[in-house]
Amino acid sequence: MIERPITDSGAPASEDLRFAAAVAAFSQQLKDGRYTGDFSLKDTEDLARGARGEDRFGLRAEFVQLVELAQSLRTTTASNSEPLKGGYN
Repeated sequence: MIERPITDSGAPASEDLRFAAAVAAFSQQLKDGRYTGDFSLKDTEDLARGARGEDRFGLRAEFVQLVELAQSLRTTTASNSEPLKGGYN
């Protein structure tokens, strides 16, 4: 086996990688959120907004709207004192 250390180049992650991370976090939050820890829907929204880049067809903007909708559903559910089914942390 060849071992090679991986070092941090110090370069920030690309917009595409950061956006993909936001999508992955959102899917996990919708499922049960057990791997997202305290990474909230607001954190997911902020990450996606900061990584929208060129969005010629508006798909990334639409994703941000979905995250906002999930947040509003969570807020509505919490204000009605009903237990929340699923993740949505």
